[in-house]
Amino acid sequence: MTATPDSFSLSDLQAMLESAPLDITDREPETEADDDRQSRLIKIAEDAVESFTEPLDGGDAAQVHKIVMHMLVDHMIEWHSKVSHELIRQGEDMAPIGWARDAGKFQAIANILSTIECGDDDFTCTVK
Repeated sequence: MTATPDSFSLSDLQAMLESAPLDITDREPETEADDDRQSRLIKIAEDAVESFTEPLDGGDAAQVHKIVMHMLVDHMIEWHSKVSHELIRQGEDMAPIGWARDAGKFQAIANILSTIECGDDDFTCTVK
């Protein structure tokens, strides 16, 4: 009994072995043009937004957009704060200040967002 499946011939396996990289470092790094990366990331974001708002009417879609904005801003506050703390832990002098300031900017966005009303029943609006 062999460990080789019947669907592979020994010569096919030998050819694959000859062209296989010796190590992960033998591979050429895959590069992506900036324009391609930007287009790919924008497409991902567009598809995501469309997937969660497509079945909704205008008012509910706006409410979901705002909820997602709150969630994203909260993630950005957390991310920037964590990076700032980590840089402080590593003994960096100035970089943590920039990250903390940006966390504060996102906090301001969150505060402003909570004052914008999407309708009479906007439960995310703190100012009525």
